[in-house]
Amino acid sequence: MILFLVKFSFCLLYIISIYLLQYLMKSEIKTSISNIAFRFGSLTSNAKSISYSSFEQVDRQYGENNTYVQKLLEIKILKELSNEKQCFHRLVPYEKYPSHFSTCLSAAQVIAFFNNFKQDLLFHCQDNTTFSHCQEFYLFLYDSKNDFCTSFQRKPCSSMMILIYIDNNKGFDGVTLITVITIDRQNRLPYLLKRWKHDIVLAISVLESELAQVEALINSYIEYKQITFVIYVIKTMNTPYKSILYDDSGPIYSNNAIFPINLLRDLSIESIDTTHYFICDIDAFPSKSLYDSIVLHKELLYDHKAVFVLKLFKVITRSKKLANQCRKYGLCNKMYYIETIN
Repeated sequence: MILFLVKFSFCLLYIISIYLLQYLMKSEIKTSISNIAFRFGSLTSNAKSISYSSFEQVDRQYGENNTYVQKLLEIKILKELSNEKQCFHRLVPYEKYPSHFSTCLSAAQVIAFFNNFKQDLLFHCQDNTTFSHCQEFYLFLYDSKNDFCTSFQRKPCSSMMILIYIDNNKGFDGVTLITVITIDRQNRLPYLLKRWKHDIVLAISVLESELAQVEALINSYIEYKQITFVIYVIKTMNTPYKSILYDDSGPIYSNNAIFPINLLRDLSIESIDTTHYFICDIDAFPSKSLYDSIVLHKELLYDHKAVFVLKLFKVITRSKKLANQCRKYGLCNKMYYIETIN
């Protein structure tokens, strides 16, 4: 009888712990292996400071059991590139900067957030290792789902058990589309939004002089409540150069701004709320049924090592006859050709 009571007590304690953790997660309490970071606020709150989750320990361990990463470590010139998480940290050492968040109910308030905390949102050049680059930039996020602006912070894995993150514990809870644009490519967005009705992380690279256009862009899509905007603003520099590239021969000074597409994608990946993401070029339009097709095969994605590779195709004719055959009978093979990657 005593043994039964002991087992029952442990089971009850476990169940209470799980429900408590679920409640904490819904209350936006973020946890990491090395610390617990609390973020409080309401939709009517003023700007507040926030504390960051630390990823230092897991970042150091990244690639320890990966053969490819270990081989890179053996090559002197590529050693600094072997741990991509640490590369990201050198370019965006966000935890070293003051952090803020505030309610943003309009595009004007998004720009006001930038202006109010501009100096704290500025990232100076930190990394001069080989194959890196230097370009000072401001960085912040606008979450249209929850109507708030925030300094950049990486989001921890959403699956959790007894205060320890387990990357593949949750399995699958959705897919976030990630895409990167500049102001001159924003005309693609209406086509994308017609086809993808789920979470989107949209990274925008702009000059300081283009912030008025960013405000207009956000205002155009503020009612689409599933977009997180990652806003990367290239600082206006009073120097003879705008950026520096570092190769194996030394620094190369340039009068042109860098479009850091890989960094923007990394920033977007670190900003998702779902277990999975889909990187989509702004010039590629997903089909309206793509999300449902992914969900149909979601069991395959319970394996955290599984990846779906989606083929691209181009339409090569505007023939109405062929278009009708494609729509009515599914005879579409003459309408497109498949893109191949060499």
